[in-house]
Amino acid sequence: LSGGQAQRVALARALACRPDLLLLDEPLSALDVEVAADVRHVLRDLLHGSDTRVLLVTHDLLDVVSLAHDVAVVEGGRVTERGPAVTLLDAPRSAFAARFVGRNLLRGTVIAPGQVRLPDGLVVHGRGDLPVGGEAVALCDPADVAVHVGPVTGSPRTVIPAVVTDLTTHAGAVRLWACTPSGVRIGADVTPLACAELGLRAGTAVTLAVKAQGVRILPAP
Repeated sequence: LSGGQAQRVALARALACRPDLLLLDEPLSALDVEVAADVRHVLRDLLHGSDTRVLLVTHDLLDVVSLAHDVAVVEGGRVTERGPAVTLLDAPRSAFAARFVGRNLLRGTVIAPGQVRLPDGLVVHGRGDLPVGGEAVALCDPADVAVHVGPVTGSPRTVIPAVVTDLTTHAGAVRLWACTPSGVRIGADVTPLACAELGLRAGTAVTLAVKAQGVRILPAP
């Protein structure tokens, strides 16, 4: 048997006895994309329609989206976040969970309604009414972050100087990762044409801008 076939046999044997509790540790990791999708569909039908309780260990976002009810994020040996899967996907509040679901998360202190000061002194503006002095996270999507080389146009409330560290492809766009002087990593999505026109590459100095409407301010975990 191939590795993928052996993994499917192991999964079938585990499910055949209809266990009360089942541990699945990366159950789809050895399968190709098409087979993994089929097995994921079978798992969802079986597990959501039975009394079996499943503890699923995974690094695959699709497993969380399609199979999980409740999620615990383990980071550095500690549970840093726990709750319904829909809450984690919509509003992660730990750094690892934010990276996992593809969001930018900036942690700091509330200095005024809708304003969070980061440890390096930068102020992020967003939507949220938290008590002044409390710890908070500012959450935004890479698609809401504009990238400028040179003067910033428009009237964004949050402007962050950074340096490009790497570029990856993401859903037909280019996802740029940049680092602020204090080491905060921020992602932004740009079109391939914009990437070429701006000459974006590792080491390029950029200014990241995001409107307050695109930022949610939530209590820190």
